Amino acid sequence: MKRYTTCNMNKSLTIRWILALSFLALPLISRGQINEEGSHEARIQAMRIGFYTDLLKLSPDDATKFWPLFNAYTKEKALLDKKQHEIFHYTKSHEKIKEKTAKEKLAELKAINKNIKQLNDSYDQKFSTVLSSSQLLKLKAAEFEFNRFLLHKFKRRRMRMHQNMQEE
Repeated sequence: MKRYTTCNMNKSLTIRWILALSFLALPLISRGQINEEGSHEARIQAMRIGFYTDLLKLSPDDATKFWPLFNAYTKEKALLDKKQHEIFHYTKSHEKIKEKTAKEKLAELKAINKNIKQLNDSYDQKFSTVLSSSQLLKLKAAEFEFNRFLLHKFKRRRMRMHQNMQEE
């Protein structure tokens, strides 16, 4: 992700960032998730909004249509992911699983995967009303890229903390 300074930031990008951050701030404030220090989740969400807005090159008009749709999608997807992780956790926490239980868990996983596919297909159609095909393709890769960006940022932070501890 490119870093922009105040000097070289154009007006359009500034508007995008302000708009994107306002979409984040209002729901979080209404739910009381921002405290004086700022919550970890809110900072990650703000980074995600900036990352996606920059990557997709959303106009302010497109952003007002995209973010509510994307937020609805991520809520629905998170519920399905949670169900999937519960099955994985069950599998990990039980050394021996009876055959009948294993079949039931596999059937649940299959149903969840089917629901994820249906959700993705449904939202692909909805996103295509707001995004171009190239933006939609970039959106598909964005979550992977964003997670890689966060992991890289986390590793750099850990290295700095480790270096600071060694210097003391």
